[in-house]
Amino acid sequence: MQFYQNNGFQVNEFNILLPLILILPMALITGPFLPDLIVSIAAIYFIILCIRKKLFRIFKLRVVFFFMLFYAYILIRSIFSDNPFLSLESSLFYFRFGFYTLTVIYFILLNEKFIIYYKYALLISTLFIIVDGYFQFITGFNIIGFGAQYYSTNTLRLSGMFGEEMILGKYLLHTVPLYVALTFYSSQENRYLIIFNIILIGIALILILITGERTSFVLFLMVTILLFLLTNLRKYILPSVIVISIISSLLIFSNPRIQERSFNSTINELLDENGQIQFITKSHQEHAQTALKMFFKNPFVGHGSKMFRDKCKNPEYNSGSNSCSTHPHNYYLQLLAETGLIGIVPIISILLITFKNLIVAIINNFFSKSNMRKDDYLISLNIIVFVSIFPLAPSMSFFNNWSSIVMYLPIPFLLYPYLKDSLRSKII
Repeated sequence: MQFYQNNGFQVNEFNILLPLILILPMALITGPFLPDLIVSIAAIYFIILCIRKKLFRIFKLRVVFFFMLFYAYILIRSIFSDNPFLSLESSLFYFRFGFYTLTVIYFILLNEKFIIYYKYALLISTLFIIVDGYFQFITGFNIIGFGAQYYSTNTLRLSGMFGEEMILGKYLLHTVPLYVALTFYSSQENRYLIIFNIILIGIALILILITGERTSFVLFLMVTILLFLLTNLRKYILPSVIVISIISSLLIFSNPRIQERSFNSTINELLDENGQIQFITKSHQEHAQTALKMFFKNPFVGHGSKMFRDKCKNPEYNSGSNSCSTHPHNYYLQLLAETGLIGIVPIISILLITFKNLIVAIINNFFSKSNMRKDDYLISLNIIVFVSIFPLAPSMSFFNNWSSIVMYLPIPFLLYPYLKDSLRSKII
């Protein structure tokens, strides 16, 4: 696999870095250390490349400039927080995600076949996780002996290769749609590929339902609906909906443990002690109240990244027995509490940009008389990013290593079409 000719030194570099980047989807299965190491190595490489080739003009690109501005802000805020050593744990090396993104874009610039290689890397890791998940559901253990989780409430939870971490559904939420998006890049419409993608989406959706990860299931369902409505998958929407609905219904009503988790416990959590409807659980409600109290105390700059876990112990922010946690389980509440109004601007900007792009896609698909070909690749990537930062969904910590990596997975592929001409003149 060769990207450059007549430049043996760089060919050797890519021969080392390319496999590392391609195994990132599989490395995510092992936990946070290995994928974070890969991201860090890629980031260091790009920094060295910038210094060696004097590519400082790249920082004039708006997206790079604003990312570095956000990084500088959270870094300075951490330094001046009440517990700088704790806060700097998450902010000091946050730049690695931006430089990793630029590294992937650089690889694509050198050879667009990188997208194909990455697509197959995603497919291999995704199929492995799906097969292992169903194996655990059928036998009670996955292929390396991890058992399914049975709770006292008679609910079944599957985690597959992730052991005690209930993130199998979250993994599929970020990898399956990205694989589908990459199949749209520079490819002729292929009926068999479309059918394969639909089958993959269907079996992933059903597996996420079985895992009991309700947030991941709802978000994956959102992605699925938008993909079927806005891309060429819509040609098969009716039979797909019928088949997936029948299989899901049979699984739910034939397995009491899935039914308990999917319906009974969900309904119970939506009702308070007086039987009134509550849209979020009591613990999440208290987390939110604590985050908002912290925000109103310091609305413009917050308290510093990773400081929710430290500040929530303060009686001033107490909102009940469940008010304290490592994070408030929502990206927006966490950023408001820890980085203030200034720090939340980037994620809100990305949300609004992707939302605008999806509205344009809806108009073009349903209301425009133009026969202009729709770009399913960009539409699907906008869907992925929009859903991954959906403001009403519970989430992991915004600064969590593993969570950050899966959140950044689609970013270089989304930015590439917009930045390729500008970057090619600056770094190639």
